[in-house]
Amino acid sequence: MEFEQELSPGLRTWLQDVVTRLDSVLEENAKLREENAKLQARVQELEDEVRRLKNLPRKPKGKRGRGRNVSSEKERKEPKARVTRSKDVPVDRTQRCRVPRPERPTGAVRDGFEETIIQEIEVRRDNVRFRRERWYDKATGNVVIAPLPKGWEDFGFGPTLRATVLTMHWKQNVSQPAIHAFLKDLGIDISEGELSRLLVQTLSCFERERDEVRNAGLEIEQSTTRGNGLLGIYIHDIKDPRTGTSSKGEVPADFLVAKAPIFDWDARRFGDWVEAAAKKVGK
Repeated sequence: MEFEQELSPGLRTWLQDVVTRLDSVLEENAKLREENAKLQARVQELEDEVRRLKNLPRKPKGKRGRGRNVSSEKERKEPKARVTRSKDVPVDRTQRCRVPRPERPTGAVRDGFEETIIQEIEVRRDNVRFRRERWYDKATGNVVIAPLPKGWEDFGFGPTLRATVLTMHWKQNVSQPAIHAFLKDLGIDISEGELSRLLVQTLSCFERERDEVRNAGLEIEQSTTRGNGLLGIYIHDIKDPRTGTSSKGEVPADFLVAKAPIFDWDARRFGDWVEAAAKKVGK
């Protein structure tokens, strides 16, 4: 109180103004920290979504730099103790191993099992015969044939074979003659010309799909920039006498990021969906 009484009115007013401004700065700083935390969470959410769409592993959560802090030359040269860790791998089949009767000790009884998991792969031919139903309409003369599963149409070779061939050639730089020999050894009936067309044709389909997705993304981005409402409509189950019924397509990544609602086509509710999307953006 004595100190405050000794201050002049002008200095006391100045100090009060400084305290008020300091409180305002502290309050603004707290708001900025809160907004920064929200932005970091949003960035992490978008990064996780991109990794999911690209089939990449999720970014590990945890603190960095938990290893040994090796500061001296002597410590760096010290061998590290090898840590044995159990692998948690999926099991595809179980095979029982028996102890031969001559090796069983006299009077011994079975005492459970010792489990050992060994990882292995199986590369073999897997040709499939599809029995596709045919329905004939006597009145119109039209024939409806059951469609092939998605990914099996238009090529004559299955999706796994095509993916393996593309990976070997374009990612692992395996030559076409080596790939052709590999397939022939597995019993696949394919000529060098068919293999060449398979590589080019399949890659062209991927490039066309990439361009379609890119163009769709640009349209979505432009609509978002203009402030338009967004909604998606699934249009599938359309009957075709040659290929059967169309299946549901993939959702563009930009729609997932924008969190736009997506509906199955319904003419009676379409107007309500459009109106709700417009109200969401204030139109």
